[in-house]
Amino acid sequence: MAGQDDPTHTNLDKGKAYKETGNAFFKVDNFKDALKNYHLAILHLSGLDNTAMNAFVGQSRLVPLQKDEKDDISTTLKACHSNMAACYIKTGNYAKAVVYCDKVLAVDATNIKAQFRKGQALYKLNDLDLAHACLLAAAKQAPNDKGVRDQLQIVKNALTQLEEKSRAELRANLQRK
Repeated sequence: MAGQDDPTHTNLDKGKAYKETGNAFFKVDNFKDALKNYHLAILHLSGLDNTAMNAFVGQSRLVPLQKDEKDDISTTLKACHSNMAACYIKTGNYAKAVVYCDKVLAVDATNIKAQFRKGQALYKLNDLDLAHACLLAAAKQAPNDKGVRDQLQIVKNALTQLEEKSRAELRANLQRK
């Protein structure tokens, strides 16, 4: 394992610790502090690529990352972004929730939590067609997930109501002519 002077592993450990602290704050509905800790985790984990850091630190102090460590960084970053989206949904900042879901989906297009949370946020933003597409993708991957199925049904009901309203307005407009 790496020595104390290895900035890559130090930042990896700090990033994971901040994520866990963020999770603890999230569990007690302290979304402001959860967001702060997820953000700090992302700052510590982003760019932990030894080749990029060589220019700044000097190669002798860096211990190369193993594949499992790189996977750990990626998984932790995805979790932080997804958890930030959940915080933003809880606080009503749906546009930011979509941004953080998109960060996850950019590196893992089949991430069910990100698809689900994006669908929730888009529903709240009244983008029903895109919400439906996100939730449908999540439902295809997790057909037994009750939360996904329930949210998908809510969006389907909203789309049906919108369609019925549009038809009624069209009929009313045609009758006036």
